[in-house]
Amino acid sequence: MTSSRRRLGAGLTAVVLAAGVTTAVLAQQNSVAPQPQADRLPKPGQASPKPSRVVPRPEAVTPQVPAGFTITPYADLPSPRMMVYAPNGDLFVSSPAANTITVLRDANNDGVFEARGTYVAGEPPAPRQAGGGPPRPATPPVLGANAPACAPPPAFTQRGPGVVAAPFGLAFNGGYLYVGNTGSI
Repeated sequence: MTSSRRRLGAGLTAVVLAAGVTTAVLAQQNSVAPQPQADRLPKPGQASPKPSRVVPRPEAVTPQVPAGFTITPYADLPSPRMMVYAPNGDLFVSSPAANTITVLRDANNDGVFEARGTYVAGEPPAPRQAGGGPPRPATPPVLGANAPACAPPPAFTQRGPGVVAAPFGLAFNGGYLYVGNTGSI
């Protein structure tokens, strides 16, 4: 290669590198929205929760589906959260609000379950207060620097039969059913 070609190649490389550095520097110079000032924020107001409520399904009303498809109810369960098929084909359904796990068996695979059972049921949940939502504590919790010291978590290596506590997650692995409770597995 001649010296003039080397100089041209080096010059082009320098221009490309300089353009890349310029682009990187310009990309880092973006505008950032100003952070809120604590002394300029409005004072916290009274909370106004808007809890959900159950609305009964109107008779003979089903979701609309594309042409050529049909929809039929499979099972009527209280507050289902998650469904998972067991290795044998049984359908396990968690219901945190009912504190249960239900098993549905469709032995002949016709889309209609022949057997229904409760795999596990915990203590029924506490009734909700009027207006919906869980009962409120008498005094609000203390947060921030004045909060009391946290209690250590319970030992997570306990073996043996557990309890179901608002089960929401389900998974099969190695022949075992793992249940994601509120606060434990």
